Amino acid sequence: GKKAPHTSAKGFGPPPPPPKTFEEVCAEFKSRLPRDEAEPCVCGSGDSYSNCCKPFHQGEKIPETPESCLRSRYSAFAYRIPAYIISTTDKSNSEWQADKVKWARRIDREQMFDSFQFVGLEVGELEETSETEKYLSLRVTLQPVDQKTGMQTQPEPMVFLERSKFLRSSKGAWLYSAGEVTSQAVGFKGRTLKDEKDLDAMRKDVEYAKGIIGSAAAGKSNDETL
Repeated sequence: GKKAPHTSAKGFGPPPPPPKTFEEVCAEFKSRLPRDEAEPCVCGSGDSYSNCCKPFHQGEKIPETPESCLRSRYSAFAYRIPAYIISTTDKSNSEWQADKVKWARRIDREQMFDSFQFVGLEVGELEETSETEKYLSLRVTLQPVDQKTGMQTQPEPMVFLERSKFLRSSKGAWLYSAGEVTSQAVGFKGRTLKDEKDLDAMRKDVEYAKGIIGSAAAGKSNDETL
């Protein structure tokens, strides 16, 4: 007899749920937002979070200067707000992705610096190359901590310098384009930092270098006493 026509199992059962939206995905990420929005903003402006960076994070204001972009991005990293990092990154940046859901998940997984406490941001000199392109120098201090306990994992914080490039969009907002981050630790000038994995590797290398320097200094001291 004739064979029964082949039917696909795909036609049975409830349809698969629609993919989650960018907003839904970001809402699932853990947050470090302050419980009291009246406390000083982590960006170091001296103003409260509610009056400082919150309006930027909520989309009520756009960064109309490179410094406001810088400070609001720093606080977005400190408070774990990947959506704002994405919205203030220019397309010229090497990290930019068209798939914002995938990008947000990668930032949440790799670039939220969960093993560090944000100690301070110092904003340096502004270089104006054109009306739509400017550079800002900055200094960031991070304290390595245990993710679970929040206790410091080393006595000394890590200090990084960056020269950041900002571009002004057609809508008037300043966006982060690029930056070179280097450690101030001895022997690591020129080492660049992109995410937490780089920072962890750099921290281990810095500890190793300090050990070598310390051993050499101790050996020299012993030689001098002979």
